[in-house]
Amino acid sequence: MQLLKSILDQYLEREYFSGAVCTVIKDDDLVFEQSLGYTNINQSQKVTSETVFDLASLTKIVTSTLILRLITNQKLSLKTQLGDCLPIQQKELSSITIHQLLTHSSGIKAWHPFYTHLPERNFFKLLDDIEIKHDGREKVEYSDLNYMLLGKVLEHEYSTDLNQIVNQNLNKRLSSDFSYGPLNASNIAATEFGNRTEMGMCKNRGLDFNQWRQTDQPIIGEVNDGNTYYFLTVKQDMPGCLVQ
Repeated sequence: MQLLKSILDQYLEREYFSGAVCTVIKDDDLVFEQSLGYTNINQSQKVTSETVFDLASLTKIVTSTLILRLITNQKLSLKTQLGDCLPIQQKELSSITIHQLLTHSSGIKAWHPFYTHLPERNFFKLLDDIEIKHDGREKVEYSDLNYMLLGKVLEHEYSTDLNQIVNQNLNKRLSSDFSYGPLNASNIAATEFGNRTEMGMCKNRGLDFNQWRQTDQPIIGEVNDGNTYYFLTVKQDMPGCLVQ
């Protein structure tokens, strides 16, 4: 435990992060817990075990668990194709299976900033209009788009938004506290100052967007992901959520 503590302190000092909470549980027993640093680099509030963090792409685990539950209940199968459950016209996309989406073997490219097409907000229309397949169709490529589509499959099967699906099928069953959408900014760790990373990604792709959040203000209590924040409504948040 001393070694673990020294590693955490070392990376905090090297500014890999402004704050963190580390908890180790073995056989249901708490064997280590440490809160260190601050909720943002302005050092205005210390991190505690109650601090809320943005889970970002870790929510893919939430999506995959809910999809597997539908499969267990025989509402879907791993062989179910997108065209069987979503209004997708593009032939290549409609034949993609749930298994391929879950395993990132669909051939869909890793990322696309749908918000650069605003004011168009029809997700499925954009999927039909843009090139979203990568060259190595048979290889595994980690992709946000795979799980955005799985989120849409969940919404279709449950006839409600993802936030309600999570509340009814995970939070209540596991006594957890996942929460999609903006939260009160108190005691929430910052993620980034504006969307600097995605700004660079759009620039590298020659794509224009002029509605960025201010780069001198920390993102606190809001989802970091650009597609979720700018393009999708908060109720349709796929790649990121907040959890205590």
